[in-house]
Amino acid sequence: VLSAVPMLSFDNSQLSGSDGCNQFMGGYAVQDTQIKFSNLATTEKACLNPTDLPQKFAQALTQVVSYEATNHELKLFDRNHRVVLKFKNMK
Repeated sequence: VLSAVPMLSFDNSQLSGSDGCNQFMGGYAVQDTQIKFSNLATTEKACLNPTDLPQKFAQALTQVVSYEATNHELKLFDRNHRVVLKFKNMK
């Protein structure tokens, strides 16, 4: 069984998605290429295939300070401009 893939969805000032197991939601603010997440909350269901992916994903989100977006990809960077998360546009 394949585990779910983490995903993000941005809608106005709301962020939602999945960490690979649980759903999460919160707020975000953007200024130029800076991004800040706020009030992140997550469900806490038991995962069928427990891994440390949800924990690593949540930790990576807390490190994000900037982003770079194209039509096909979103890269989220930490304060040292290292990529901490990368997403492909699936649409």
